[in-house]
Amino acid sequence: MSTTKWLLLIFFSAFIGTMANRITESINIWLSRGIGCLVAVIVAILLYRYFNKG
Repeated sequence: MSTTKWLLLIFFSAFIGTMANRITESINIWLSRGIGCLVAVIVAILLYRYFNKG
């Protein structure tokens, strides 16, 4: 994978994870951060598989 794809993968997954964190902020803060982290990891894995197919 090129550097551009790696940067896109990292920034996009972090953005989606942050959005999930902000949506679930009304719950316990540590649970919210955990959910945001899990969402970011799942998005990163999906994007990694997508970029490696093409």
